[in-house]
Amino acid sequence: MPHTWYSLGAFVKKNSNRSKTLSHMFKNKIWISLLLLVISWSCARIVMPPGGPSDTQIPVPKAETPANNSTRFDSDRIKIDFDEFVVLVNFNQEFVSSPLLSKNPEVILRGKTLVLDFPKDSLKPNTTYTFDFGNAIADYHAGNILKPYQYVFSTGDFIDSLSIKGVVYSAFDIVPQEKTWVLMYKNYSHGMFKTTRPDYVAKTDIDGTFQINQIAAGTYALFALKDLNQNYFFDLPNEQIAFLDSLVEVKIEVEDHDSLSTDSLDTEHHNEAHYHLWTGEQSLFLFEEKNQQYYVADHKRDKAYLLQWMFNQPYDTTLNLRIIDNPNEHWLFESSAQKDTMNIWILDSTLSRKDTIWLEMGYYKTDTNQQNIWTIDTLKFANRLSVTEALRQQDKEKKKTDDSTKVYLGLSTNITENTPFDLNKNLVIAANFPILNADLNRCQLLEKKDSSYHIIESKFKIDSLNKRKLVCLTPLKENSSYKIYVEPGAIRDYRNWVNDTLDAEFKTKKLEAYTEIQLGISGIGSRQVLVELLNSGKVVVDSKVISRDDKIIFDYLAPGNYTLKMIDDDNRNGIWDTGQYLNKIQPEGITIYPETIATKANWAHEITWKLD
Repeated sequence: MPHTWYSLGAFVKKNSNRSKTLSHMFKNKIWISLLLLVISWSCARIVMPPGGPSDTQIPVPKAETPANNSTRFDSDRIKIDFDEFVVLVNFNQEFVSSPLLSKNPEVILRGKTLVLDFPKDSLKPNTTYTFDFGNAIADYHAGNILKPYQYVFSTGDFIDSLSIKGVVYSAFDIVPQEKTWVLMYKNYSHGMFKTTRPDYVAKTDIDGTFQINQIAAGTYALFALKDLNQNYFFDLPNEQIAFLDSLVEVKIEVEDHDSLSTDSLDTEHHNEAHYHLWTGEQSLFLFEEKNQQYYVADHKRDKAYLLQWMFNQPYDTTLNLRIIDNPNEHWLFESSAQKDTMNIWILDSTLSRKDTIWLEMGYYKTDTNQQNIWTIDTLKFANRLSVTEALRQQDKEKKKTDDSTKVYLGLSTNITENTPFDLNKNLVIAANFPILNADLNRCQLLEKKDSSYHIIESKFKIDSLNKRKLVCLTPLKENSSYKIYVEPGAIRDYRNWVNDTLDAEFKTKKLEAYTEIQLGISGIGSRQVLVELLNSGKVVVDSKVISRDDKIIFDYLAPGNYTLKMIDDDNRNGIWDTGQYLNKIQPEGITIYPETIATKANWAHEITWKLD
């Protein structure tokens, strides 16, 4: 250290002028550094430390011009001053005027002031209006929403003060429906829902609830509507609707009838009237009408020998078919179980090799006046594959032997490799073309015992609804190994093709892997009901039709959470039917079991359901 100090001193001494300059620069740097440090410390102190209180205050209206709840309203402008800066969020979607205006008001926002402009002639005389802002107004800094906020005024001498509230549900699963219009009509006549704007409106909240305020006393029809084209009319076939069977009377219930003669609330004589407001609660069940329009939605020819077309909905009335230029009609017709998809299987190889096949179809089609008229359409089925590709596809269905090439009927099963077979399923052999006949003695089921397979008694049959399926009806044992064996030529299709050997092994599940629900249900009375069991994904896994109090069992279930749903099968057709507005038909009633059923493996769960 002494040596270093001496060297530096010697350097300074020899460069005295330079040392003064360096000393001055050094001092300046110190002062600059100190100044920056102070500024930095000062700036840091004005920042809000993390974890401080957040802004949770909603904006509050300080002044409203004209005043809220004004009567004899005669203005074309409403001005609302808030205690802080505000912003508008989806105003046109959130704002609701009841009764409706001809169009939403023009909105002007200036800092803390909101202005609504609208023409005076858009207001009806002697009418109370409610402007509901929904979630449209929020404070500028934190986005806190002012809710609920309504501005009310009357163009007459008093404010109507009755109200009605309720909930809108889906009729199919009793789930509350948000953002659904609720519409009220006074002096209602049948059909107005399709052609006339309502007298009062409201929109449901996130939990499906609604409330219409400032209603004049009277009798009303009540509806709900998923308004797809935003015109307040039920004028589209896929719009969901709900309606009450009877009119709703909205009135003041008066204890002293002599002291109150007006139909609406007179606030000046509140204490003299001795009344209370009737605020009825209503439940509306939303449904989509069954579309009565029948038409061909699509058609295709993915395989040379298969013509397929789809109706827009199940079609189960008269259907006349003719393949043009095929007088011998070498084809087979097949309908899906849902009756919405139709197939024609071509039996003649000469016909199936044609690039284009024309199908003439006679059926009932709905015209523009909603009338079903007999119609003859011609569908063009072009082979989407070239001739070369079609032959290559057919070659995939051939099996080569040592001395010849033979075409075989393709077979498959519903067995999944390395996955135990479910005990609640039937074993199915599926052909790729409708089956004409089968030698069932050559279709065998074998059970594995002592490391070898043995033929057991089995029962096979061709499915009556789908002639491409051969079903094994033999009950299977749990945790057992099986083999299904079909001899060559045992199954023959309509083209006279036969199968090659089918040999497939599989193993069944253990019984302890399943759960079971035993349901005792009472209160059915004389009606017929459909009881459905739904899994956690809301998919129906099983259903039972019953017409009396009974105990029903849902077995071979995968462990998990389930819900129960009961349908009032009024027309006894085994399915849920929707409603019809013009015919005044409500959708069939739904009841949901109030609890989720949590199940576990190797356990039987007993449930009691007592219906009102």
